[in-house]
Amino acid sequence: MSGTEAAPHTRSRPLQLFHEPEAVTWARETAGLTKNELAARVGFSVNLLTAIERGNRTATPSHLAKIADALDCPLVDLERKQQASHILGPALRELRLLRDISLASLASRTGFDPRQIARMEFGLPRVEDGRVMRLASVLEVPFPAVAFTMPRSLKNFHDPYELIPNGPTVRAIRECRHLSLRDVIERIARDGGKATIDRGFLSRLENGISTMSSARIVRLAIAIDAPISAIACPVREIPVEIREAFGGEVAPSS
Repeated sequence: MSGTEAAPHTRSRPLQLFHEPEAVTWARETAGLTKNELAARVGFSVNLLTAIERGNRTATPSHLAKIADALDCPLVDLERKQQASHILGPALRELRLLRDISLASLASRTGFDPRQIARMEFGLPRVEDGRVMRLASVLEVPFPAVAFTMPRSLKNFHDPYELIPNGPTVRAIRECRHLSLRDVIERIARDGGKATIDRGFLSRLENGISTMSSARIVRLAIAIDAPISAIACPVREIPVEIREAFGGEVAPSS
């Protein structure tokens, strides 16, 4: 074989380097570039760059290297970190409606397709941390208000039909409705019954360090004028890995 002859081509599986869509968008905007300008610099089509930023297309190592070079940022900043994923569901819809934001508007402001958000509101796709953060930012609520967070105290977890409330969502909805803790407590008290709640208990719930019975969740939902499904998740619908980690049953006993 001559010195100029190419070595035999051997196929090897390319390194699969996952990118973080939000990181690419943030780095581009920080650099003050439009999609058209960045696409021209790296030699991509605008459609490809848009798909990469929306997470609809996996960026290859070559793609990421070109983007990082064009934006003068470390490659590691664009790589995907290990993330948790969340089921959003009715909480997302309730918060969107409270902010008077349409599906189309939320999609435009977050870079999602309206159909993606509609599916998220039904709890169909699992949504990763970065995307949840983008939604929470536009809705002006904390991350845990959009994504279900398992309370650190699970006093009622042994009943597989029990509802588990998402405290940060309760707080976000309460504040969107301009209700104080006292307002909510008084509404629940006026409604009568035994399922009363005091200020300290409600505060602990909203901070994700306490939980409550289904009866109290129903009363709380009425008090803040929210669907039960927006502020609580049935135990048996919580992802299996979370239930098992906390010692809960994977399925109701027959």
